[in-house]
Amino acid sequence: MHLAQFNIALAKYPLDDPRMADFMNNVGRMKALAARSPGFLWQFKEDGADEVILGDPLMTWTLSLWESPEALAHFAFRTAHRQFFRRRAEWFPVLDHNWLVLWEIEEGVRPTLEEALDRKARMDRDGPGMHAFGWERFAHLGDLRSRADL
Repeated sequence: MHLAQFNIALAKYPLDDPRMADFMNNVGRMKALAARSPGFLWQFKEDGADEVILGDPLMTWTLSLWESPEALAHFAFRTAHRQFFRRRAEWFPVLDHNWLVLWEIEEGVRPTLEEALDRKARMDRDGPGMHAFGWERFAHLGDLRSRADL
């Protein structure tokens, strides 16, 4: 089994606002870093541009596929990505729903955006379960995350 990851955030400002520049100017860099990371398998690309989802141009998101939760955690908390994760409050308000949705997926299968949105909606409605979960599923990675000074 592999691990699908869907991360969603609502920007505080329009994406072309100067206050979003440091984030937006590094999106490509972080995607390239993910693609070079051990255990990375795939990430959603829509003709080089992200699709507007949920009808909101302030919504940013990523959908990716990883060999394991350890591989994803290493990228998220042990690479340059960590610097941007730690600064997320500058660009994104705290959401009152699940911003990270993870699920196990068969090897050789790629997650779709529709599937990710469905799993997020179910997780928002029913809470974490076999259908979708967050980092809490991987308590053994807690030390890795806590040492990241998040």
